[in-house]
Amino acid sequence: MTVGTELDPPSLSALLGHSWRSRWVPEYYRWYPKRLLAAPAEPFAVGPVEGIYVHVPFCDVLCPFCPFNRGLRGSIDLDEFVGRILAEADLYRERGASGPISFLYLGGGTPSVLEAGTLARLVNGLASRFDLTGDCEISMEVHPFHATMARVGEYRAVGATRFSVGVQSFSDRRLRAVGSFHSAAESRSAAETVARLGRGAVDVLYRCRADEPGDAVDDVRAAATYGVGHLSVYPLALASDEGLPEVHEALAAALAVEEAVGKLGFSHYASCASGGFDYALPGQTCRYEHRHWAAPQAEYLGLGPGAFGYVAGRTTVNTHRYSDYASAVGGGELPLAHVGVPSTAEAMRRFMAIGVKCLTLPLADFRARFHIDVADAFPDEIAMLGKLDLALVEGGAFKLTSVGRYFVDQVSEIFWSPEEREVPHPETGALRVAESQQAAARSAAQEGA
Repeated sequence: MTVGTELDPPSLSALLGHSWRSRWVPEYYRWYPKRLLAAPAEPFAVGPVEGIYVHVPFCDVLCPFCPFNRGLRGSIDLDEFVGRILAEADLYRERGASGPISFLYLGGGTPSVLEAGTLARLVNGLASRFDLTGDCEISMEVHPFHATMARVGEYRAVGATRFSVGVQSFSDRRLRAVGSFHSAAESRSAAETVARLGRGAVDVLYRCRADEPGDAVDDVRAAATYGVGHLSVYPLALASDEGLPEVHEALAAALAVEEAVGKLGFSHYASCASGGFDYALPGQTCRYEHRHWAAPQAEYLGLGPGAFGYVAGRTTVNTHRYSDYASAVGGGELPLAHVGVPSTAEAMRRFMAIGVKCLTLPLADFRARFHIDVADAFPDEIAMLGKLDLALVEGGAFKLTSVGRYFVDQVSEIFWSPEEREVPHPETGALRVAESQQAAARSAAQEGA
């Protein structure tokens, strides 16, 4: 398994002068194929999986820039919520799902709304159902509000090994500009806490309103000073670019960040989005992030409202509304809203389209899985990317170039089929709308019967 890259940063002129500069946008393609299909009524068998993703969609406050499934916690009984997660896990076990599990990731939303005792019940419950390996990475996202020594210490005591905090910035001016509710002082304290008590990771923005030259570099240097070993550095993606730095300014900031973190010992090993970079010190990469993107992609359960998974060669998307989720699980049904079952041709495209997020794809694994060479399966795509100096085939692998790493999701698009190219990549809002339409259609059919 290849992790990270030793490529030197590209020159700013190579980025600004590239023919794809106009295509640079902070997209976030999370799965392929993209087409939304209603979940099948008939059950499908599930086999061994490598990991589990749990979505905790509850928050104390709602950050305006977050694109994921979330809502205010309100009066939700979190112990009851964990019981439903475990009941969903049982439904997968009944279909044949098994371990061993090497990664467990709690995302959101805000997983740190869970008290330590509730987290322990969740971790222990999953461990009793699926064998967790001795070095299983148990990673959880923690809001800066919750990242105190006492609280994170309790999480660590009940099994969490890695903590990711969305500090976004260590500047009050930048935090106010993006609408965050925490302060720069809380960002600093959170970073120091997670670095001291586990494998600490932070999210930092490099493109937001009110930016001044050097802001992002100051933030990543600060994060390294506080001791974190993982940095997710990404541009702010909003419906409107009004007030955001121009593309040339954003690319200059991203390049300055890459040069700064490289001097601090961090390597680029994955890309969360186009223009987004995941950097890690040696031994600090996120196993979940790498394994569910890197080719050949790991199969993993997606548990919880709005969770994504990949099992039995299928992309699964759970219903987003908690009431619908609870009703389905309570009735003994998987809470699936959408299931994608790619053909062999689309599975080959998925291998590439998702795999480019981890920069290097093994050619031998592609041939072993599909009984054809990558060069024969995608001759036109590989030739185009080579001509544009975005990717190349070298040393038994398909690799993004130093410039290609800045256009990850645009490189991904090259491998989409003509049919999928016409399908918008749906986010939470579109998924909710599709679910409502499906529910209305089912209700009408039942009334007609």
